[in-house]
Amino acid sequence: MTTSDSSPPLRRRRQRCCEKLIYVARHAQALHNVKEQEAVSQAKRWTQSQQLLEQARKSVLDDPSLRDAPLSPPGHHQIQRQQSLLTLLNEQDGQSYPRPEIVLVSPLRRALETATELFHLVPQQQQPSDDGSTTTTTTTTSSSSPPPRFVALEVLREKRTGFVADERSSVTDLQGQFPHVDFSDLVTLQSTHATAVRPGEDNASVQQRARYVLDHTLPALTETTVALVTHKGWLREMRHVLTARAQAGELEIHYCDNHDNKNDNNNNTGDSTNDKSFDWDRTLYKNAEVRIAKCAWEKPADDKDRDNQQCCRGPFTSLWSKSVETALQETMGKNDCRDSSPSNNLLPRDSIETRQ
Repeated sequence: MTTSDSSPPLRRRRQRCCEKLIYVARHAQALHNVKEQEAVSQAKRWTQSQQLLEQARKSVLDDPSLRDAPLSPPGHHQIQRQQSLLTLLNEQDGQSYPRPEIVLVSPLRRALETATELFHLVPQQQQPSDDGSTTTTTTTTSSSSPPPRFVALEVLREKRTGFVADERSSVTDLQGQFPHVDFSDLVTLQSTHATAVRPGEDNASVQQRARYVLDHTLPALTETTVALVTHKGWLREMRHVLTARAQAGELEIHYCDNHDNKNDNNNNTGDSTNDKSFDWDRTLYKNAEVRIAKCAWEKPADDKDRDNQQCCRGPFTSLWSKSVETALQETMGKNDCRDSSPSNNLLPRDSIETRQ
């Protein structure tokens, strides 16, 4: 990679920084995604207008039956594949890629189901059955590897568009279905009659939520290995925040792999592209996609505890990101992204995708 002369230089960093390993995931395909895909496919029979196709897609999102829609059957299969890769990665190099200690998750059902199946349930060994075939079952993590702490956060929910499909269930219903999840954040909001996310919010509001997570929620955690399960819209706006900071020379970003979206069978609403290269500032997360991010925050100069790597009170300074597949290749010696150059100096300001 080469560096553009017009890009701002990175500001000098202090050597003392704290790091966290974060598994960032988008929820798997949900039932409303299926309905969106069907509506667009039907509309394509009579129009190619992107505006009309978008109207057709949105028309299904106010169906009352799709309120806080669960995952679709294909969505569960998407998770099984990702879970198998994560389990293999942990078995290959558990020191570099340990299981998360805490899972932060959106309180919408599709994200809660995805988080549960990815990180609360693990596949057991395949067992031969009486007819000679093999079966694979799932169970909660074993006592030797206890399940992580699960915390639902309103700040991680999808952009609150005003459509029924983006409205969540009641706290009582969610607690009954997901007893392993801590819903204290939602209970507090409910008891104080507060609204953390107002309906009809714009993209700027979602970006504000993403900034809060990057600058306050994540660095405040004592855990160093974290999973974050959220939505395409939220991840898109977080990417805009990262892009802006990289362009301003405030954040160093390394993306360690190429990402082929040509065979993107998981996307349902026009996310796929024919570009084989991975343009991190434009590419959207696929359903059930998990990326591994190594994030570093600067430790303030007044931090007296030099050995404490869990207190990240300074600014967010660097990000290394890779796919699970790339991480697996590294464990087998087939790839090493440590030689990659920072991606932040290669970001044209007009490349930021703004489609809602």
